[in-house]
Amino acid sequence: MTQAICLGNIVVDVVVRVVRNLPPRGKIKLVEKIQASLGGGAVNTGVSLAKLGVKTAIIGKIGNDEFGTLVLKKLEESGVDLRGIIKSSEIPTSATVSLVYEDGERGFFHFLGGNASLEESEVNLELYPEAKLLHISSFFLIPKLDGEPAANILKKGKQMKLFTSLDTTWDTKGRWISVLTPCLKFLDVLFLNFIEGKMLTGKDKTEEMADYFLSKGVGMVAIKMDKNGCFIKSREDNKGFKLPAYSVKVKDSTGAGDAFCAGFLIGILKGWDIERTGRFANAAGASCITEIGGTNGVSIERIKAIINGAFPKI
Repeated sequence: MTQAICLGNIVVDVVVRVVRNLPPRGKIKLVEKIQASLGGGAVNTGVSLAKLGVKTAIIGKIGNDEFGTLVLKKLEESGVDLRGIIKSSEIPTSATVSLVYEDGERGFFHFLGGNASLEESEVNLELYPEAKLLHISSFFLIPKLDGEPAANILKKGKQMKLFTSLDTTWDTKGRWISVLTPCLKFLDVLFLNFIEGKMLTGKDKTEEMADYFLSKGVGMVAIKMDKNGCFIKSREDNKGFKLPAYSVKVKDSTGAGDAFCAGFLIGILKGWDIERTGRFANAAGASCITEIGGTNGVSIERIKAIINGAFPKI
């Protein structure tokens, strides 16, 4: 029984580690490792949910190419529901070159690929009549769903009694709040990071950011702040609070925000209170960064160890 639907970008990540500086034109720099793995918000969140015991469907678009074949093979191995993935011969599969720096932070070169052509008409939520939640990931990287199309999908989710959430990511085209606004009244939770919050609201305090979105109809706001933890506020009790991050050694921060979302959604499915949900989400994000790749570090055993202080710290 599929419990969760993750809609969004599907990407093949080529991860380069460790990058100290870029090579001059025509010259070579040696690195420790280059590897290909699956990425993108829908994949990272969906696979993380699956690894934490939630049967999850992924909806997105890939190309009829070698990367697309790799995507399907790896996702099938992860046990996720593939019925919502569209394979197109007209556009290649999305790919990202992820540069991992010495401190674990990343920089990216991204090709939108199939994600750029995913349309509202290709999203069929009725494939999953027993689902409990709908999550839209990497919102600003699926441009044909900008604004009303995404709002229509979320509205349909609400009509199906689904818990709805959305994670923003960075908007490379500078559209920001203009395309997000139609979605807000249909969201039970909005996920974003601190920098994205500043760009979307023009505010520089977490509670002010949260209040802005709550005033637009969002049920709850979860702001991810990396090593500073997270800030959460809900419209129901109008109480905001900050939860500290867990201290672990960073190998690769790829996918940490998506793992946070997965951890948060686990709490929603289990009916936990907001504070317990936020702490679990922080631990899920922390587990992700202890291994290279967007989902390799995520496991319930590792999350529990981090929460209980039994996992090696920095």
